[in-house]
Amino acid sequence: MLGEPLAAPRASVRNDADCEAILDGVIARTLPKPLWTHAAHCIFAVALLDRLTLGEAEEAVPRLIRLYNEATGVANTASDGYHHTITLFFLRNIQLFLAEYGPAPLAERVAVVLASPLGDPRFPLTAYPRERLFSSAARLEWVGA
Repeated sequence: MLGEPLAAPRASVRNDADCEAILDGVIARTLPKPLWTHAAHCIFAVALLDRLTLGEAEEAVPRLIRLYNEATGVANTASDGYHHTITLFFLRNIQLFLAEYGPAPLAERVAVVLASPLGDPRFPLTAYPRERLFSSAARLEWVGA
């Protein structure tokens, strides 16, 4: 863990339906924007990885999040909106983490992810220098650490 207080409180999920509702809300572009927190991004990722392989998720997520952003009034530019490197970094690390955790109900896997370092939105800064991670290039395409 990074040793500092979290930037945002960690969410709790009550059941699998709560997790599915976040995933479905992003896909349908109906999730209220104030609910699209870091925790919701993690819930979305875990639920999506429950339905798709990592490769399929990596292919689908940019379009899904960009469309969701547009529907909620967020522009996808070189300085705002969808961030490709952060998104793929979390997807890949969540997949690795869950592979070690093993099978369990969706809400349980989400709770474990949110209680782990992945629940901290600053987690990518453990692998990336701030300037590289928040560059326009990293927002627009995959940039390795």
